Formats: sequence, C-alpha cells, structure tokens
Amino acid sequence: MTNTKRLLVAGGDLRQLTAAKRLSEDYSVTVIGFDRFGALPETVTAADSVQLPEQLDALLLPMPATQDGVFLHTPFGSSTVSLSALLPLVKPGGTVFGGRISPAERRQIESAGLRAADYAAAETFAIRNAVPTAEGAIQIAMQELPVVLHGLPCLILGAGRVSRALQPRLHALGAAVTVAARRCTDLARCEGEGCRGIPFAELDAVLPDFRLIINTVPAQVLGKNRLHLLRKDALVLDLASKPGGDGAGDTPACTAL
Repeated sequence: MTNTKRLLVAGGDLRQLTAAKRLSEDYSVTVIGFDRFGALPETVTAADSVQLPEQLDALLLPMPATQDGVFLHTPFGSSTVSLSALLPLVKPGGTVFGGRISPAERRQIESAGLRAADYAAAETFAIRNAVPTAEGAIQIAMQELPVVLHGLPCLILGAGRVSRALQPRLHALGAAVTVAARRCTDLARCEGEGCRGIPFAELDAVLPDFRLIINTVPAQVLGKNRLHLLRKDALVLDLASKPGGDGAGDTPACTAL
C-alpha cells in the first residue's frame, strides 16, 4: 500500500468492483453489497452490514447513488443497504462519491458534515460511460430482434453523448440510422457522418418506418399519441435517465411493442 486511506465501495455493478480493484492498488478498500457475486478481487475486503469499517476517508456509491433516495442499488447483494447507515462511518470532512446524486441525497450527505462529489457530472466520465451504454443497447437489440441489424431502419432520439456513441456503431453494422435532434448543427453533423437527420417536428410522419427506436432524451418524447404510431413489431430501448422518454416515470430498459 502506498496510502493508508480507507475507502468503502458500496453496492453497484461490475463497474464498482473494477473501481474497487483499481483503488486497492493505493488504498485500503472494503466492499459491501457483493455477497452474491462470488470470488472478489484478492486485494479488497468484503464486509457485511454488521462488520463495516469505521472512520472511512471516503465512500464510493454506485450510479445512480440510490434506487429510491434511501437504499443503494445492490444487484449482487442479498440484503438492503441504506445510505443513512453508511454516512456515519465516514470521518468528518470526508468525501462521498456517487453517480447522479439527487438534491435530496446531496443535502443528506452535507448535513452529515461530508462532501458530496458526483462523478457522473464529470464530462470525461460521461463521454466514457456512453460507450458501454451504447454497446449494451446494441447487445439487447441483437438479442430481442428476430432480424439482423444490417439494413434495419433504426431511429435514435436525441443527439447527446450516448447517441453519438451509438451512431457510428450501428452504422458500422450496416443499420440505416436516423437521428432526431433539435439543433440544426446536430442534424448536419449526423448527415455528415453517414446518418439521416430529422427534426423532432417530423417524428409523427416517420415513426411507422422504424423497427428499432432508441431513446436517449430524458423527457417525454414518445407519449401515448406517438406510441400508437409505432409498428407492432418495433423494439423500443429507453436509455434516458428518469423519467425516461415516455414521461411515465420508471420506464423499462427494453420494451417490445
């Protein structure tokens, strides 16, 4: 160890474990919420809710930080872990890192005398995170669709980071990619990169043409009036943050229509 600082990596998916392994090269790292995962990296220590280290220098939460403002996202854990139970373990002035920390969660962290740092707000993180998001969406599309992506009419809603990661990957697979965006500059860029660009105002006229629709806009784009325009065999993937692209609250990651 080159540093004796103590970190707790709490909950999350494989990205958290990868982070724990890398951080353990320089710090003392404990993880919680992975008791159903199996063998952990040898350089990290596993803990349960009654054997947590005290006086932590920092706490690393997943993305999103919690599922409901109370409990952490722990898909590999057999029991719930609450944010309120972990904050007292961090020494005064310590840092709590999390992805997409909500205003209420930030207030809770700061009220405990700690500093809240949202790593998802960093541009470098957002750009790099768009890549696995795009690859995951393509994997789901390949699994769920009974046809190949080559030649398939695909629509991407939005022209942000995830959309920009999706466009060249779908295009390289031979899909016929259309991007709906607000700004003329985004439409021009999409067309310059081999995709078709359309303004959102033209969506109603073209929605029936697509077999695959991927939403990246965290706002209501596919409301009820538009959902009924889709083909019955269309596949909709919603990659947007809550409330998702249909504006209906918690939307599924993959919805076949």
